Amino acid sequence: MKRDNITTVLSKFAKLLHLPVTDQTFYEQLLIHPEYPSLLAVSDILSAYNVDNSAYRVGPEELKNVPTPFIAHTTINEGDFVLVKSREDEQLVLHSEKFNGSKLSLKEFSEIFNGVVLVAEPLPASEGKGTVVENLKGAKSLLIGFSAFLVLILGLCYHTTFFHNLEWATTALVLFKIIGLCTSVLLLIQSIDFANPLVQKLCQGGGNSDCNAILSSKAAKVFDWLTWSEVGFFYFSGTLLFVLFDNSGAEKWHLMTLLTIASLPFTVYSIVYQARIAKQWCVLCCAVQAILWLELMPLLSNSPNFWNLRGLQDAGLLSSALIAFSIPVLLWVSLKPYLIQLQQLHPLRQQLQKFKYNSDSFNQMLTSSPRFVQPDEDWSIVLGSKDANNVLTMVSNPYCPPCAAMHRELHQLIAQKPDLQARIVFTANNTDEDRQTAVSRHMMTLNGRSDKTLVQNALLDWYDQKQKSYDAWSKVYPAEINEDDFNKLEKQKEWCRMAEINATPTILLNGYPIPEYYELTNLKYMLD
Repeated sequence: MKRDNITTVLSKFAKLLHLPVTDQTFYEQLLIHPEYPSLLAVSDILSAYNVDNSAYRVGPEELKNVPTPFIAHTTINEGDFVLVKSREDEQLVLHSEKFNGSKLSLKEFSEIFNGVVLVAEPLPASEGKGTVVENLKGAKSLLIGFSAFLVLILGLCYHTTFFHNLEWATTALVLFKIIGLCTSVLLLIQSIDFANPLVQKLCQGGGNSDCNAILSSKAAKVFDWLTWSEVGFFYFSGTLLFVLFDNSGAEKWHLMTLLTIASLPFTVYSIVYQARIAKQWCVLCCAVQAILWLELMPLLSNSPNFWNLRGLQDAGLLSSALIAFSIPVLLWVSLKPYLIQLQQLHPLRQQLQKFKYNSDSFNQMLTSSPRFVQPDEDWSIVLGSKDANNVLTMVSNPYCPPCAAMHRELHQLIAQKPDLQARIVFTANNTDEDRQTAVSRHMMTLNGRSDKTLVQNALLDWYDQKQKSYDAWSKVYPAEINEDDFNKLEKQKEWCRMAEINATPTILLNGYPIPEYYELTNLKYMLD
């Protein structure tokens, strides 16, 4: 996931508030907010998770009185946000995609402060444990990584002699290979996403350090279709697999030594280019050059006669090397187009989301449709605020599976939006032969009770049933159906015919059918 400024800050803030929501969830919620990226978007999302929060305009001299943690709006990059985690000795501890515990004095922070802060009340620890789904989302990457590591260890234990002949030279070589592979992966990430926050943070050496300048130059390419970053990835991953899984003896070490010596002229070329021509340094590139030289120590200690090429004529040794190098090459060739496409789609998705969740665009599409008279409160189920400015009409069928999911979403939306009213009507034919009729009449009778939570709970319980049983449900919510309920259903039937309702569930907002590409959950931040 691409972590932008506001997602990073909100995610770190949420952890301090004991809010168990994944970064990906926050990112998706932010994207669908009409005011993304802004403090209003952050505030609305926190409110949706029942976190009390408020935004204030304060002067620099009042910052010492603002309770930490809080989010502050700054002048960095024309409006970045930072998380002020705490105060230590008259200094503020800052966090964002650029700051990782950096400390600034109040005077220094005042120079970048834009005058607006957002504070929030942490949730009790008992409420911050999170749902099983959220916990699994957060542990997904960890589980995948652990599983891959476990598969690797089992492979080494049962299919190689790696652990049987383990010595310092082998351990050191594998360690250098892993460090080199990690560095190469970072260089590949930079080639796909030059603005990646992790790579940018590692490359911030100050002075003449500029990874982007080096890696975007012509010297960073072997051919138009092949970069030195890719060559480094192929080298470190291929040789690592070869060391781990090939069971050859001295011949393996000879081949490894020759490959490393063959790569050393590149290190000289890279350093000379950075020092003399570009006059700028790439921290990651220099790390790769250092690792190539460090590999020589364990290699030379185990293969003093590396120039002896007789053993390299072994077909098994050469085929093992070929397979080890082919795996990362084929993997990268397969993944590279997908990763490039994904990176290109990210800004496009942001633009489409901004258009879709733009309030003006939404209202224009909404009001361009014919407007229908809203169901009367006397013969529809009314939930939410009686004096709401926005009225959602839901046309439902008691036996419609999509209606069940829509009802849960509707009740969640009503709970989050105090200035919202929902009116529910049914598509029952109001005849004894129609199985919808009995349930719909029963619902209308319950709706006549003064306690609206009764019909609300009845609706949720009915739609939560996997196997719909009217007899079992009606025993939990008993009611005597009278003739008025028959008449109410008849009016609902007439209204559905007038509004040309052809499918359920159907949603209308203030009498207008919601646009085709919008769902009920999309309206969370669209309603004023």
